[in-house]
Amino acid sequence: MISLGAGEPTSTPGAHQGSRDPRHPRRLHKYTEVDGTPSLKQAVIAKFKRDNGSTTAGQILVSVGGKQSFFNLAQALLEKGDEVVIPAPYWVSYPDMVLLADGAPVIISTGIQQGYKISPEQLDAVIGFQTKLVVINSPSNPTGAVYTRKELEALGEVLRKYPTC
Repeated sequence: MISLGAGEPTSTPGAHQGSRDPRHPRRLHKYTEVDGTPSLKQAVIAKFKRDNGSTTAGQILVSVGGKQSFFNLAQALLEKGDEVVIPAPYWVSYPDMVLLADGAPVIISTGIQQGYKISPEQLDAVIGFQTKLVVINSPSNPTGAVYTRKELEALGEVLRKYPTC
């Protein structure tokens, strides 16, 4: 009998068969650290140091995708009534993730005429002291819109007025 009470096996795969096939490398078979294995994080750090200058392990989060990271972030940061600004169109589950964390989604509509990107004026009109997060997804899923550096800097100027975001 093998206990799966902790959610993971208590023996090495193949150990019950006597020996492991030497052609197969040792495989990890336990749960990994939530933010990524140390060796994977070191590889990400090396890439960023090579291509972008510098980074540290504390700045790296490895996840199965952006939705998982956004859900984790919402659960960790939001309190009842905190607002999250979400540009539309958006990935279908973003508002629900905010609601599950007792937050309040604030949707900004965009359209093809503005390249599916929010403007500083739109952001300034909805942001307030209840705003805890602003979703900027670039390149955007589902539209593919990509903010330029100048556009991001202009949004950043609006965000500087609200240090709680």
